[in-house]
Amino acid sequence: MAFSHTESISGTEHMKNSEPKSCDPYVDSLIRNADAKEARAFLKILKPLPFLIVIIAVFFFWVSFSRLLSQVA
Repeated sequence: MAFSHTESISGTEHMKNSEPKSCDPYVDSLIRNADAKEARAFLKILKPLPFLIVIIAVFFFWVSFSRLLSQVA
């Protein structure tokens, strides 16, 4: 399907098109709930990520600083 330069899909229209569509609204709600559960599980995995990044950064800083001090001494 080709779009001319005057045609565009708005964000809400795109979201309507990407929502699950079945004959049964109960099935639709189950699909949405499954997607929400997946998103919550993914966010649980990402939650400790900033702390891990800080720990790794401090470790590399400490190693490089200790090497610098050993070269000076």
